Amino acid sequence: MRGIFFYFYLFTSIFVWGQNWTREVVDSSIGEGFIRTSLKLDSRGFPHILYDGSSYYHPRVHYAHWNGNFWELEKIDTTLCSLFIFSGNICLDNSDRPHIFYYCCPYPTNRFWIKYGRKEGDLWQTEEVDSGDTGGRAPHCEKFSELALSRDGNPHLCYSWLNLSDSIGEIRYAYKRGNDWLIKTIWQDTGSFFQPWLYSLSFALDTLDRPAVLFTTRPFPDTSYLFLLRFTGSGWKLDTIAKNYPGFLVYAVRVSENNQIHILFESFFSIYHAFEINGGWEIERVEGIQEWPCWMDMVLSVEEPHIVYSSTMEFLTYAYKSGGLWHFEIVDSCHPFCPSLDRDREGRVYVSYVASDSGSLYFARRDFSPIEEVRRKGLRDVKIYPNPVSSPLHLSFPQFVSEIKIFDIAGKRVKEEKLSNGKIFLKDIKPGVYILKVKSKREKFTQKLIIK
Repeated sequence: MRGIFFYFYLFTSIFVWGQNWTREVVDSSIGEGFIRTSLKLDSRGFPHILYDGSSYYHPRVHYAHWNGNFWELEKIDTTLCSLFIFSGNICLDNSDRPHIFYYCCPYPTNRFWIKYGRKEGDLWQTEEVDSGDTGGRAPHCEKFSELALSRDGNPHLCYSWLNLSDSIGEIRYAYKRGNDWLIKTIWQDTGSFFQPWLYSLSFALDTLDRPAVLFTTRPFPDTSYLFLLRFTGSGWKLDTIAKNYPGFLVYAVRVSENNQIHILFESFFSIYHAFEINGGWEIERVEGIQEWPCWMDMVLSVEEPHIVYSSTMEFLTYAYKSGGLWHFEIVDSCHPFCPSLDRDREGRVYVSYVASDSGSLYFARRDFSPIEEVRRKGLRDVKIYPNPVSSPLHLSFPQFVSEIKIFDIAGKRVKEEKLSNGKIFLKDIKPGVYILKVKSKREKFTQKLIIK
């Protein structure tokens, strides 16, 4: 069994407000609701967005595309559907043609369909992949499914499937061969793992078109497991990445150009990024959040992750890792549902989301790439010394500091005060490893602190 390694990365982090972002309204006629978006950029850098709309209880499948002059808006499927059925995403093939998949539950029937669609010329062609009924075998929704394209543009799907009457849960993998869909059950549970809300998953193909599925068997507290199931060329291999965390929610598995796997998940008010290295897994805590669950997406630049996330209490935030450091930016001060992001060939980042206050679909672009940002600005001039320290700790900060907090490695706050004379006395804190967080009006710094 592979080794499993847990590391809480305590590198300095930088947090700034989103003055680097330009935002525009794409569709203002969506209405209120739990609106999901999926974004991909084509070879020209033009965005394609899949999203549901119309109303909270009756979502329809919509598509928006920038043609170089204006946004083209299309309705792909206007079937009257039940609550929370849309759970699809969009991919582009080598010819920039969009491919999509989504759930459909026509009201008032008790049938579910998983549908795949692609655009041929000016027309959308959709077809059924799998189906079930709500009283028995039914495809699960939310973040329980994903579409990926092989190198030749062939669609591959992965989704969770529940047999509620027999308490059987499955992970299904489907791909198209010719005109037919081949569907395989690649993981099944009939025992202690089964819960009617489980199997939160994400899915990707590596550079050899081998599938990798990240999923959790129980997203809420108790005995939680985080698994990676992948095809090795001769069979399926199951790795346990983590277990006994206080619940997991899966958001992304991504494979780099070097076939290194990166994952993004949430566990009890914290966002985690993990990657495979030397036969094991390194797991780092990216950021704490105020509301659980959050909504996230991730893309890679070589081996560096780029993340966007939000919740009902979190601003829309973009985070990227560069040179071992996490940088954070506020994209918008709204609290959108289910944002999505992508990068163009120059490294510029783009985000799609629906603002919860206005019910409008937005498209945001960063004015320059993160690499350009680091070269242009560099790190802020923050001095914290000595480290390791006994007492006092000296801080030099070029801006007004609103608060200073010290946390232990379990996340418990052990000290909080305002900086008055550039010193913090630490005699009341036991020796050990801590996290120091310094916050100004526009920036936030986090650094590992060792108290002797």
